[in-house]
Amino acid sequence: MILINILALLVAVDSHHDPCVNEFSAMDITKAETHNGLIPRLHVTYTCYSEIENYQIKVAAHLSKQLCYFHKWYKFFNFHGKNISRCGQFFEITGPTQVPYHCMFAGTFESDSTDEDQEYYTRNIVLVNGLTMGHLTTMSAIEPPVFTKISLRASDAPFELLAKVTAITFNSTDIQMVVYDNSRPIQSVLVNDDEYFQNENGAFNVKRKKSIIDTVKFVAIDGEIFLAYVTTLFRIGDAFAQNPLTQIKDDQVCSFTPNPILFDEEQTTSKYDFSSWKILTVSGTNSTTYISHDKSVDFVMSDTEISIYFLYTTKFMVWSTYRFLLCDFSATSQVVLDRVFLTTMNYSDTFSVININPPFDQCSNMSFVLQNSLNSSQSLEYKYQFYSFMTRRCPTSNNVIGVVLKGTKGSIIRLQSTSLEENMTIVSSCRSASLECGELQCNPYETFPESFVNVGFTRDCFPADCGRCKYGYNCTAQGKCEKVNNKMTSSSALSYVVVLLLFTLFVI
Repeated sequence: MILINILALLVAVDSHHDPCVNEFSAMDITKAETHNGLIPRLHVTYTCYSEIENYQIKVAAHLSKQLCYFHKWYKFFNFHGKNISRCGQFFEITGPTQVPYHCMFAGTFESDSTDEDQEYYTRNIVLVNGLTMGHLTTMSAIEPPVFTKISLRASDAPFELLAKVTAITFNSTDIQMVVYDNSRPIQSVLVNDDEYFQNENGAFNVKRKKSIIDTVKFVAIDGEIFLAYVTTLFRIGDAFAQNPLTQIKDDQVCSFTPNPILFDEEQTTSKYDFSSWKILTVSGTNSTTYISHDKSVDFVMSDTEISIYFLYTTKFMVWSTYRFLLCDFSATSQVVLDRVFLTTMNYSDTFSVININPPFDQCSNMSFVLQNSLNSSQSLEYKYQFYSFMTRRCPTSNNVIGVVLKGTKGSIIRLQSTSLEENMTIVSSCRSASLECGELQCNPYETFPESFVNVGFTRDCFPADCGRCKYGYNCTAQGKCEKVNNKMTSSSALSYVVVLLLFTLFVI
């Protein structure tokens, strides 16, 4: 018996267990409840890395602690666009045969149950054929995707309800959006320049091929209260509603009292990890977009704190300076820039959120430089607010900077974002991972700013990022992937044996 215990101990000590896989496999992650009698949906996105050419992923889903079948599984895709097949109680995914063996896949499934206390969560992620999981990018319960609820006055008709629909597709996969209108005031749906009408069930079915960003316009013909639900084959991004904006000319910056939008919580919905954030847009000639380079927007603060997004696109990691021009037209209030968020959108629809709250202790020049000057008795102007940032995500595709303003409710604000392109410098380039690192990543070169040397951006790996180093390697405090030596030395093995013998004798 003693010999068996000793052998078991030696085997346990010598075996290597990947902590990332253990944490990933054992998670009871999220909970979703029914809402308005409708079935909630659970959206799951994973990233993974495989050391071999052909791999499989098997995902088992549980409902209320019992393995169940989900009656509807929208197309589940990996990074290379392959679809999954259902195999018994698992959803099975077979990976690509080409390198790099990096995948990202996402799916939405709903249950057959409408119990009020139902819980969705996943566990028992089965890994086969030597697959090493990376990290859970996001897993969030999406209640029935309520788009918006607005009370229309008779004077508002016809009323335009603008929706930003964002979806990432692979190959020629369609995006399908279904809009249900309870009280039937919607006359038509315009997606870009294409018009869609209701079917016999009162729903609008919109199909788009290879769409990344669509702008959807709902035109109501009367002043009824209505509730619209938006679903897609994949995640539609964030939905919001607003009144039309007056077009702003370049020569009118900070020079007139604008025709503002009413930016109310009731008119705004935002999903995922940043569910408390609000999205603000500026209206163009034919569409509604995020505030981008050299765009400005006027709005009324509906609360004492409001968040705004700026969208920028780049294929490189850059050292960039952005200018935010904030004009306060309310002489009795003071609106200040409170904090900044930097997010990156990867290949699917997942946002990785990095909170940056100035002042940044480790690097003082990452703080905002705030200069305010009273240019007249009627307007208080904060201008030339510089924020220098860098993201280590690479390659970056669609990135969002979010700024949070604090001030007096009812303040009339104009905000303008300008990218100072001449100050943008490529500080890092992407290359395939080294033998020690387990995924594509950005590795800095000599052009890296001196000020970031002590901030951790010059490392090959990051201890806080699970799955950065491949199986058998650990990320050291110095940011290097070092091979783990799991073989037990003779002295350590002897000490284990002695301790076990003493414990056994004590029990006897």
